[in-house]
Amino acid sequence: MPKEYRKYFKSGIVGTVFASLLMAALIAFFGYSFFEGIQYWRNGISWDSAEKAGDYVHIDAEAVSNSFAGSDEDGTEYVFVTEPAADQNSYSDYVVKMTKAQYESADIQKLIDYAYTSDSGAKQPGAVRIKGIVEKDPDELKQYIYSSYPDWAPDVASDEETDSYLSDYLIDTTQKPAVGFNEKTIWPIAAAAFTVFLIIVLFRILKKQAERSAKNRYARQEIKDNPDYAQGLEETKMDQAVFYHSCSCCITPDYVISYADGLDVFRIDAIRELYGWDRAAFHPVMAVMFGAMHTMRTEHLLVAVLNDGTAHCFAAAETAIQLHSDIVKNLVTKNMTMTLGRNNAAVGEILPYMATFNAAQLNGFYGKDAIWQGRTV
Repeated sequence: MPKEYRKYFKSGIVGTVFASLLMAALIAFFGYSFFEGIQYWRNGISWDSAEKAGDYVHIDAEAVSNSFAGSDEDGTEYVFVTEPAADQNSYSDYVVKMTKAQYESADIQKLIDYAYTSDSGAKQPGAVRIKGIVEKDPDELKQYIYSSYPDWAPDVASDEETDSYLSDYLIDTTQKPAVGFNEKTIWPIAAAAFTVFLIIVLFRILKKQAERSAKNRYARQEIKDNPDYAQGLEETKMDQAVFYHSCSCCITPDYVISYADGLDVFRIDAIRELYGWDRAAFHPVMAVMFGAMHTMRTEHLLVAVLNDGTAHCFAAAETAIQLHSDIVKNLVTKNMTMTLGRNNAAVGEILPYMATFNAAQLNGFYGKDAIWQGRTV
């Protein structure tokens, strides 16, 4: 294939790679955010990550004290819980509120027995994950904390030291995260929605690239096998060839050459019907980068239906009236037998005002319906 023809084979690979990498990065980000949101609802966050009362947290208890405040009226127990640091060289203590059933469970009782055993060789039974809501210590609980904590931590000598070790907050395991519209519920839902949306966008980007590549492969073969393709490209070198660069289209004396999304070549004298088509176009990358307002736009195209019934879309543009009017005037001077628009206007109807012809003013020329689809000729 001659080198001068290569400019008509726009592969779009660079743009596709950029868009695909952008989508992949965003999918990874929102996918991770969704995973983090689900993890919050399943396990909560670590105590150190909690920012305020109401956060859902977890600790991994290795020792649990006996109930130190007696059962509440609602049957809840208050205990001290010890959690080792990640390096196992230090420990943190917490006040935990739990149901009587949880307190009497086998896992918790094993940790209580381990905490008070006199057997120096006793084996730690394994950490138990405790999850609950961060709450402020009730005032009536404070006196029990101050009087009982030194028995659990003998090196604590004052109420001030108790507050320093335990803070003023406890973990309430009798509560679960509030279900409702808040940042903890909206974010994972939004992240999941964005992830699905971006996967669809990525699929459409790759699908469009595959279609463009297939069209170019077909065109390369047609240049070898179909004289019209080779002749059409040869005519682009003629002085009479008119290039419409804004829509990647060229009208030669005998051919239409479109190379916006893969090369397409067809004869002008084979055009039987010519339409304008208002097509809703999806711009995923623009939507991601600039917001929902840029998701959908209307593109105006020309569609030529040939004598063999095939439809060829070309000259796509968002601002197209003057551009399309010029192309239509160029085409009808070379083929007076075609009909124009959905009302099948004859070329003769526009000849008296050809100099001022406006495609948008031709009744039925533009429309959103693709009436050529599904027809047989």
